[in-house]
Amino acid sequence: MKVVYYNIFGMGHINPTLPIVKKLKENGAEILYYTSPIRKKNVESAGAFFRNYGSDDYKAENYNPGKNFILQLLPATVGILPYLCQELEKFQPDLILYDSMAPWGYCLSQIYQIPSVCTVTTFAFSPQKRQQMYDFYKIEIDDVSKNAIEFLETEHNISLELIHALGSYNRCNLVFTSKKFNPSLGMMKEDHFHFVGPMMEERAKVDFPLEKIQNSGKKIIYMSLGTVVVNEDPTLIEVFKTAIEAIRQDERFLLVMSISRGLKIEDFDNIPQNVLIYNFVPQLEILKIAEIFIHHSGMNSINEGLFFGKPSITIPIAHEQFANAARISELKLGIELSRKNLTSSMIHEAITSVLENPLYRQNCSEISKDFKNCLGHNEAMKIILDAMS
Repeated sequence: MKVVYYNIFGMGHINPTLPIVKKLKENGAEILYYTSPIRKKNVESAGAFFRNYGSDDYKAENYNPGKNFILQLLPATVGILPYLCQELEKFQPDLILYDSMAPWGYCLSQIYQIPSVCTVTTFAFSPQKRQQMYDFYKIEIDDVSKNAIEFLETEHNISLELIHALGSYNRCNLVFTSKKFNPSLGMMKEDHFHFVGPMMEERAKVDFPLEKIQNSGKKIIYMSLGTVVVNEDPTLIEVFKTAIEAIRQDERFLLVMSISRGLKIEDFDNIPQNVLIYNFVPQLEILKIAEIFIHHSGMNSINEGLFFGKPSITIPIAHEQFANAARISELKLGIELSRKNLTSSMIHEAITSVLENPLYRQNCSEISKDFKNCLGHNEAMKIILDAMS
């Protein structure tokens, strides 16, 4: 069995797919996985062969510079299709897997009539919800995207709209969350969406003083703003510093912060004893003992926090994170704060509110149970294999 997997670059889109890759490998599949070279180690450790999109410096932004990522995806599809067509014709796969924000995967499955499965690492958003998000970001179709849509229609008889940049779904979609947590699908066909839940797996061990944190006698507050956004926006150090000030005078709490590669620990001055800062932490292990998870509303963070039943304080930064944070607030799974005009007192008040109101933990516990009752790895594999028949 030969499989190709097309993904974008964010770890929130990569991580949930790796258990699927491992399962496919165990079933004897040969997998070519297309993504960024910075993810090569991740996909190869799962058992796939890494491939780039024609060059190691490929970026969707090259095809519509200076525009929102959504406005870059369809032009990028047109730009990389010739290379991917050549690759596909050489490899002759039996199955195409693709991320819902990789519309070239959908296009290739249509062009070559190869069975395909779309993996959804965000929420599965209805067309109405996607349009609301476009309106929020003031995203309107531009000439470059119009030309890409016209090209796909004329040259390949594929009808796409700008709405598909945020969800190139097909008849078989694996959604890495639960149906209860996902917003309404609207008019989309429910039997096209299989809610397999978060794909959780143990990660490589790292040298980390977990016992010291466990035995601190304090309530653990864990904070991470993801990998990609911090690496792209070093000004996020101010958000971390604001959180430090929120905790500084309250000895009840121990704040553990993961700042990723984008920031340096030495950039933080006057760190109080009840704050620990690391470039990386074993996130799943920390979440098991944390009281609250402060994060940027990336779907990976949301799923992992809720899997362990932890309430959130969300500080969305970009893209679909605002819709994710709104869902957290709507279901009373946590509190959303705005990065704009954020203060230490706002963070401290949110922490106190979440801890003092048992409804947050109760609701998170219910979603955690819901996640654990989802279809899971094995059923996901059955759905993928059935798609090929």
